[in-house]
Amino acid sequence: MRKGGCGRFGFLTREKKKAGISAIGKMGTSGLITCLSRIYGAVFSTNGTPTGGCSNNHSIRRATNGGCNGFGTPTVPSLRIMTPETAGITGILAGKTASRVGRTIRFGGLLSSLWLAGCSKPDGVPYYHTADFTPIWTTNQNQIDTLHTVFPFRLTDQFGDTITEQTVANTVYLTNFFFTACPSICPKMMETVRVVYDHYQGNPAVKFLSHSVTPERDSVAVLKQYADRKGIGGHQWHLVTGKRKSINTVARLSYFVEKEQGFLADSARFLHSENLILVDQRGHIRGLYNGTLAVEADRIIQDIDWLLKENRNR
Repeated sequence: MRKGGCGRFGFLTREKKKAGISAIGKMGTSGLITCLSRIYGAVFSTNGTPTGGCSNNHSIRRATNGGCNGFGTPTVPSLRIMTPETAGITGILAGKTASRVGRTIRFGGLLSSLWLAGCSKPDGVPYYHTADFTPIWTTNQNQIDTLHTVFPFRLTDQFGDTITEQTVANTVYLTNFFFTACPSICPKMMETVRVVYDHYQGNPAVKFLSHSVTPERDSVAVLKQYADRKGIGGHQWHLVTGKRKSINTVARLSYFVEKEQGFLADSARFLHSENLILVDQRGHIRGLYNGTLAVEADRIIQDIDWLLKENRNR
């Protein structure tokens, strides 16, 4: 038996495997991707195959498979890796078989590497600057000042109030896209938001912004009825509507919503995703989460707490 509880073929013992799976679940999907990138010096395609590597001193780009961005960070080619239905690596989290990970990484070897390398999410919360949602871990203020921020917007909430970027300025806010008649992923996604909302209810430093992607149907009155039905009161969680073009523009320019990430960009179809996005007090994107996974609520709360602490220490 090898040190760390591994058998001679590199597979973990039953006890260690259970512990490893638990650790991965707590780490979260984006944390797992970052962890794997650090261990293997590579990024992974949707079938779990390494597609590129990074060094600390070089900027490497690949036309289709990613590589490194200008900050020397491994890029993730597609956010499809964030969903249990499409990702090979995330298949572990969704309870799929080891073969989903791909030919180059065995399930036991993956867990062994995570266990033996002692991989964990770095302290702090990363920044996201580009549409591939590559995490950037930095405390350099000069670098931070060059990173992407949310664009100005003007929408209307369930109370008929005008909501702009100033409404959420100097707050941490969680945002998403939904529609009131959605029968599939929206109920799960909104329940995850609700858990976080309940945790911070009454805290003016934390807000919530849910955009309707069917503004023609989701009028102010319909949004108010939805809010009342869901027990969403007060002015901390804004359900917003507006012109479809305005909402789509905000989604794509501010939050990097693209069809590659699971959204339906065709104007004749609903712009719709399971993703939740966390924005900090200065308008920087700081988190991306799968809203259909209830366990993500804990990770969101941890990240919000960190951002609140980070802001106090500035």
